[in-house]
Amino acid sequence: MNRSLLPPACVLALLCGAAQAQPLSTAFTYQGELRSEGAPVGGAWDLKFRLYDAAVGGVGVGQVGPTLCVDNTAVADGRFTVALDFLQQFQGQRRYLEIEVRQDTGLDCASASGFTLLNPRQELTAAPNAVFALNAAAATQAASATNATNAVNATNAANATNAAQLGGQTAAFYQSAANLTTGVLPSARLGGSYTSVVQMENAGNTFAGAGGGLFDLNASNISAGTLSAARLPIPLVLTGTTSGPSGSVFTVSTTSPDVAASAINGTATALAGQVFGVIGQSASTTGVGVVGYATSSSGQSLGVWGLSDSPIGRGVSGYGGGYGGYFESSGAAGTGVRGSASAFTGTTFGVLGRSQSSGGFGVYGEATSSGQFDGGIGGYFISSSGSGTGVVGVVNASGNGFPVGGSFRINGTAGVAVDASASNTSGNAYAVRAINTSVNGTAVAGFANLQGTGVSYGGRFESASTAGFAGYFRGRGNDAVYIENTAAGRGMQIVSPSDTAVWARSTTGLAGVHGESSNANGFGVLGVNLSTTGNAFGVVGETLSGAGWGVYAYGRSGASGVKTFRIDHPADPENKYLLHYSTEGPEVLNAYSGTTMLDDRGAADVELPAYFARINKDPRYTLTPVGAPMPMLHVGAEINAADLDQGAKAAPGESVPTCRFRIAGGAPGAKVCWRVEAVRNDRWVQQHGVPVEVEKDSAERGTYQEPELYGLPRQTRGLQRASQPGAALQPDAALQTPR
Repeated sequence: MNRSLLPPACVLALLCGAAQAQPLSTAFTYQGELRSEGAPVGGAWDLKFRLYDAAVGGVGVGQVGPTLCVDNTAVADGRFTVALDFLQQFQGQRRYLEIEVRQDTGLDCASASGFTLLNPRQELTAAPNAVFALNAAAATQAASATNATNAVNATNAANATNAAQLGGQTAAFYQSAANLTTGVLPSARLGGSYTSVVQMENAGNTFAGAGGGLFDLNASNISAGTLSAARLPIPLVLTGTTSGPSGSVFTVSTTSPDVAASAINGTATALAGQVFGVIGQSASTTGVGVVGYATSSSGQSLGVWGLSDSPIGRGVSGYGGGYGGYFESSGAAGTGVRGSASAFTGTTFGVLGRSQSSGGFGVYGEATSSGQFDGGIGGYFISSSGSGTGVVGVVNASGNGFPVGGSFRINGTAGVAVDASASNTSGNAYAVRAINTSVNGTAVAGFANLQGTGVSYGGRFESASTAGFAGYFRGRGNDAVYIENTAAGRGMQIVSPSDTAVWARSTTGLAGVHGESSNANGFGVLGVNLSTTGNAFGVVGETLSGAGWGVYAYGRSGASGVKTFRIDHPADPENKYLLHYSTEGPEVLNAYSGTTMLDDRGAADVELPAYFARINKDPRYTLTPVGAPMPMLHVGAEINAADLDQGAKAAPGESVPTCRFRIAGGAPGAKVCWRVEAVRNDRWVQQHGVPVEVEKDSAERGTYQEPELYGLPRQTRGLQRASQPGAALQPDAALQTPR
């Protein structure tokens, strides 16, 4: 029967139940008669059954039990027989059966397409509900059966006290306190050790014993005992009053003859933080915060000796409105200030001077002697530490000015303002190293020829080493090097006459080279090879990963010439290439192909990939018989258009129908090759489309991609400037090293 002749509703004419047999389950036999336009139908049909508690209602409203589907049901003279099992749904209530039918086209029950709902629902007779009454005779007298252990179906056994009072649990269940949710646990049941935290909130709780395990105690509540030094607060503050010039609030003295004895030992042992071993203060206008006096007239005695173990601590720190520290030596060979960093490792400083005044000097050194090469030295700094610093200049001032940590100037027409030299012939030494810790600062800034004329250099770097680098940059931010040209020229010009001009590598990053352009007609990356002969390439992409892409485009990709794949010629891989070319067309097509064996009716169902409906539309079919002609070979059933429409609208993760088509009219058991081509219909195509003829934009009108093909001279719009090298760097005399 042609499926299109099926009316909106069919008439279900016959219903009967099967005779009972032992053992009896909840399944029953259903027989019906199916007619179309008054005439009984035949063949294979798909039937779907639902059970409801009402004669009418929306889909799923009032449904009880599962939905049952019987695939490929044989119908003869309109009659069919099926076995249905809705499980425990018949307990005396009224039940109504709803049926959907579909002439079999090869689709299984997983596809909901093509079913027709039959109306009205059919009320079931009492026969199926007899399953509920199998134990009714034994249950009617179980009302007082307190020990009716076998009354499994005794729904009215109200006096079954063993189950009602104990909840159906064994005696062992009630011997574990973990199973008790209410009630009071007597104190006699408490004891043993507790692995979890037990909180006692009653203020009347008392504790016996030494209390060695107690913590979070308040020392003010302790009336007796010895207070450990570890319990003293930090800082410890002692207050009091004194009178007289020699009085003191707190006096400590020692008469120990030990060479390392101390009357007071103040030690800051923290390895980090700004801590102080001893702090002394005086509020007198002529007083002294700390006085250290060594009365010995000989030896290396120290009036004051400060020590801090913290790497950023201070052995001695002085602050004053006049002098932060004032030191003077009257000896002919003495030293007013001597700073020594004796450590052989770490970042140490022999002397560190700072000034926060806008016109001040962190360290000021002056030598009045004159001479050409043997004159005095304004400042001379030496550090013997393996990682020390000879000179450190720091400016702490901030504001709208431009403070300078170190300023060097040459007033002559020739000379060097700063002469930095790493004199060793080996090792990883730096002639100049600049560090800037500001989040927006610059470690090195070079400015040249502020008049804007001539060929000058903001920075000039050269290396005479064949394995060295003229410039070496390492960054941790988004870009290791940032180059900008505020005029109309290029951001960077790199020339290498005999090797790669730019070589970039990223080991774990996103890209070896990243090019961007905001110009509407610009190029993110432009590759040009000016050679007119040979096997030249404008852009080459390569990947060693079998799952990667040598060249990949997000969005459209295009070419004015042919699109080619090239491999080593399998017959002569050392001397030849094999070229194949892509097929072009005004549509974007996806192709699927395969072979199938026909069944004994000369037919076969071909199932396409699960994602077919999501990315395709407008399928076209090609069938090729293998072995012998098959004049009647044809597509018996096409891919369902509704399935394709549902797939195109489906969200990720949402199920879509499996697409298939049927081959018919062939020879039984024969082999057929098939091919399906469909128009690509994924989300990218739906969003952007695939135009065929487009107008050139205003910037491209009047130009040609390949003008020489039209008898015109070549004009490389957008390429001309990149193909012409600019002015080469002008080498000058080698930098003169003074002295």
